[in-house]
Amino acid sequence: MDIYDGKALIEFLNRTRLPQNEFPFEVGDELISIDGKPFSQLIDELSRYEIAANTRSTRRFAASLLMFRPQALIPRTVDLAPFATVVVMRRNGTTGTYFVPWARTGLPLNSVGPVPPINSLKAEPRAEAEEDYMSRFTP
Repeated sequence: MDIYDGKALIEFLNRTRLPQNEFPFEVGDELISIDGKPFSQLIDELSRYEIAANTRSTRRFAASLLMFRPQALIPRTVDLAPFATVVVMRRNGTTGTYFVPWARTGLPLNSVGPVPPINSLKAEPRAEAEEDYMSRFTP
C-alpha cells in the first residue's frame, strides 16, 4: 500500500498468497477500510510506529503497515484476528469486501518473562534504624 493523491492504493500484490480468483483486486485499486476502520484512521493509528522526517513521509511509511504488521514493530500484532475484512474500490468504481488472511510467522510474544506486573509491587516501609542513603552527601 502507498498513498497517492490522499488515497491508499494497492502498490503490490503477492498472487501466491492472494490468488486472482479469490481476490480480484489489482494494483492501483483503492483501499477503503480494514475491519471497519477507514484507511485514514488506520494511518493515524499506525503512524506512531513509523516516524519519518515529515508528516507526508510518516503517513507513507504507515501505509506500508496497513497489510503488513510485524510484531517486532507493533507489539499487539499477536492479538489480530486470523482474517482482516478489507473493503476495496476497484478502478472501475465497484466496491468489494474480502476476507484477507493475516500471514503469521515467528513466535508470538505474549509476556515479557518472570516479571510481576507493576501494579502488584508495593513499596516496603523503611525501618527507623536504617540510615538514609543520602545523609552522606548532605552538608
